[in-house]
Amino acid sequence: MYICENEPTPGSGMKRHLLLLLLLTTAWTALGQSPEAFLTVYGKVLDNRTDQPVAFASVSLTGTPISNVTNADGFFSLKIPAVTSADATVAIHHLGYVNAVRGLADFQGCTADKPLAILMTPMSIQLDPSVIRSIDPWVLLQTAYRRVRDNYPMQHEHLITFYREMIRKGNVKYLALNEAIVDVDKAPYGGFSSDRAAIYKGRGSRNFQASDTLFVHFQGGIVGTLAGDIVKDPFIGCTLDLVPESYDLSVEGSAAIDGRDCIILSFKEKPGQEPILFSGRVYIDSESYAIARTEYWMNVAGREERAAARFVIKKPADFRIRAEKAHYMMNFKQADGRWHFDYSRLELVLNARRKRTLFSHNYTIVSEMAVTDRKVEVYKIANQDKVKFNEILSDRVNDFADPEFWGNYNVIEPDQSIETAIKRIIRQLKARN
Repeated sequence: MYICENEPTPGSGMKRHLLLLLLLTTAWTALGQSPEAFLTVYGKVLDNRTDQPVAFASVSLTGTPISNVTNADGFFSLKIPAVTSADATVAIHHLGYVNAVRGLADFQGCTADKPLAILMTPMSIQLDPSVIRSIDPWVLLQTAYRRVRDNYPMQHEHLITFYREMIRKGNVKYLALNEAIVDVDKAPYGGFSSDRAAIYKGRGSRNFQASDTLFVHFQGGIVGTLAGDIVKDPFIGCTLDLVPESYDLSVEGSAAIDGRDCIILSFKEKPGQEPILFSGRVYIDSESYAIARTEYWMNVAGREERAAARFVIKKPADFRIRAEKAHYMMNFKQADGRWHFDYSRLELVLNARRKRTLFSHNYTIVSEMAVTDRKVEVYKIANQDKVKFNEILSDRVNDFADPEFWGNYNVIEPDQSIETAIKRIIRQLKARN
């Protein structure tokens, strides 16, 4: 990604800004949605054992398609119609936890700064704790990678995916919103061939304003999502053989994922490492030793500017950029005796401050990719159609615009979960298949 100063062209810049604002206003009107017709509830989901945030939990208004996902800090906001009954409930779900439910009245008085604390209880499973504690974590990780050929597809797969990326300034203002249907030629997990992707349909918008001194461009989101598959390319920040030198490993416990018992392998950057590495968890299926899920985050504390340099390839000379957080998650799903890539998410927060000034702004970049269908076949993607790492989706998305494809789902709604977005276009996706 790169960050540039927003300098409108004299004479035409204001017209462009007004046009963008007009389009956004028209879109809200077309849906019959005005800001006054909604209220927003705020919550923070925590593990009741450790008091740590529960990231990527699904949050929904019971009985409706209104939903969202907690961020890396366990925080969520949910925009609901103001006419919603006072006895309505909000349901919270997460792999490995007992579902939680809160009444709408419980959120009374809660704000973005003081969200409702929601404690989730880890789900008890059948694995013997004494057996788990006796497992050597390094042996466990090696076993998981030795069994990759047994557990993951060894032939090409054609994945039809829904991809979404958002750039937000502060907590409310969206600078860019993009959605796309992306065809992926997922390469076999044995060998060195790379995944390839091509955009089928897309749409998006940018929100330039003269008051914005910076505008953030997100480069390579689709390719980066696929490149983050650590099952195909182990490990995180180092090769697999260097893991013992780079990370402290431990077996943290167990969790249930899609009804299967998984062992939680934790890793943490060893002290004194020169490169900036990560901390996180790998969820390993206790029966097949397949990696079912990965969650990890960059250790940016005390190295915020160095960490930002890993992401920012261009910026104005008089700005200081700091990385506040960089969180990743990838999920796999079992089908037909194999484990398949199913979902991936990145959340990156950068802080920008002009030198010799006191004020700064946070910019949040979120990208998600979810698989909606898969076929066992080679999906040939021509070089001219292949998405490249240096491409900015905002610059290309309108080349694939097709308003008829999106139907009544004619506005990107960033506060709704990616699952809800997919449900709204499932008819179009099935028709294509």
